[in-house]
Amino acid sequence: MFKLLTLNLLFSEPSTSPGSGGEGRFDSIAKFIQEENIDCVLCQEVVGGKLAQELGLIEMLNSSLELKSKLGDDYKLRYRLANGIPFVLSVGNAILCKRPVKIRWTVARTLPFAYEITFHGIDIKLRRRIMGCLLDVPDFGRLLLFNVHFCSACPTDQRQAQINKALKFIKTVKWFVRLFYGHV
Repeated sequence: MFKLLTLNLLFSEPSTSPGSGGEGRFDSIAKFIQEENIDCVLCQEVVGGKLAQELGLIEMLNSSLELKSKLGDDYKLRYRLANGIPFVLSVGNAILCKRPVKIRWTVARTLPFAYEITFHGIDIKLRRRIMGCLLDVPDFGRLLLFNVHFCSACPTDQRQAQINKALKFIKTVKWFVRLFYGHV
């Protein structure tokens, strides 16, 4: 059995949520992951940077590092930046895998920009990425996973353009994996 969890980290309660009994959001998430013996966590909208820290969303460099710190050395982490300015305010994707699952490699592709935010009447384009991961899972075999978060508040044609590019990327990565590793 292989247990997979997908998780949007951006829109969670602040790190120190009232009434949590001293337990922050990453403590609660890590506790669930450990209790349910989750093998792999695909994280979208991993927020990072000083601005996110000042807003109380994270305490460390980014939310995937914070979650990993709660999980300990049993989990390995890979992260890919999608948008923003590193160390100021950024958003990306991450994968956390429990040992002995081995992350062989990750690869990412930028998706078409989409208008998702309007600030003072100006439409701001945001970038999204898809992340592919090849895993070796003991007693299971090789597993190819894709982690993506498409735009949510953009026009339908822009979301469709992201989907089309993601599907093309998936097809290319699958071809590469079959060529070099055989059937996955």
